[in-house]
Amino acid sequence: MESNIYKNIGAWRRLVAHLLWEQGVGGSNPLAPTIFNPKNSVMITLYVLKGKSGKRYVGITNDLPRRLYEHRLKKSKGSQILDDFTVLLTEEFQDYITARIKEKFLKSGQGRKWLDKLESFPDYNRGGYSL
Repeated sequence: MESNIYKNIGAWRRLVAHLLWEQGVGGSNPLAPTIFNPKNSVMITLYVLKGKSGKRYVGITNDLPRRLYEHRLKKSKGSQILDDFTVLLTEEFQDYITARIKEKFLKSGQGRKWLDKLESFPDYNRGGYSL
């Protein structure tokens, strides 16, 4: 019975994100409202980098140019492993939860297979960045 509960956690998170951000359902703490306001929001960008060695790095950020600059400066372990890289994919999300769900998917076995399939197409979108 417990295993079925854990299988539904992803669906539960999507429901919570839907209620909080898309439907505007507020939280129980009036001092920290959870209502999504598109005017005050910052887009969250999911990105996939590929190094010359063929290794990939999947991440999310609220400032893609700054994050790519940090990768070029080798400020993180992931960018030290990649060395020179190209941007394979970028995708924007209105909220952190949705971006994180997609990031976790792309880091899973199924997500890696999806990225392999994406790369096999000759004209897939590289996110508009050339490095």
